[in-house]
Amino acid sequence: MLRLTASEVHKKRLDGMVSSILFTAVSLIAAFGALGFLTTRSHMFHVAYSRRRQHIENSGWLLEQCKTADFYSNMKHHSTLCDDIALAHTDALWLHALRDVIDQTHLCGELSCMQNMQALVLWILGRGIISVSLISFCLLLVFILALHFNRWLYSQRVYNAQLQYAATNKQYYPLLEGQHEWRK
Repeated sequence: MLRLTASEVHKKRLDGMVSSILFTAVSLIAAFGALGFLTTRSHMFHVAYSRRRQHIENSGWLLEQCKTADFYSNMKHHSTLCDDIALAHTDALWLHALRDVIDQTHLCGELSCMQNMQALVLWILGRGIISVSLISFCLLLVFILALHFNRWLYSQRVYNAQLQYAATNKQYYPLLEGQHEWRK
């Protein structure tokens, strides 16, 4: 039978608690994201449905006029307008509204991916090149300074380790005894 020490048990409890906190956070973010998506789509559906219904109500007079034979014959080559209005009055509004919502739903957000890419390219060509260049230069400068600082810290650690080793082993390294004075 395996026996765990108190520190191992504490570590397992801590790992379990951290993983449950992360799982809860990811679950909440996913739930709020799904809820937000459903809310925006239901609002888009309501707007599309209202727009379609208003269009049907506005075209009621034209539908009544198209039912008369005189008006329909006077329309001649525009008679398809009357046919389209009659068809729109018999169609299901909610299906057309749902189709409008699906047509307006894009993978990249409110705008299509192509429009987002065009906006990005226009921004880069406008003022983005200078901004991206400055940010890249600053990041490169920070990286170079961090690299030099890291090398300096490493050389200090190695030098101090040599001095400490020489101080503890003076009988083996008598020449290193006064070496640290000229490096300062």
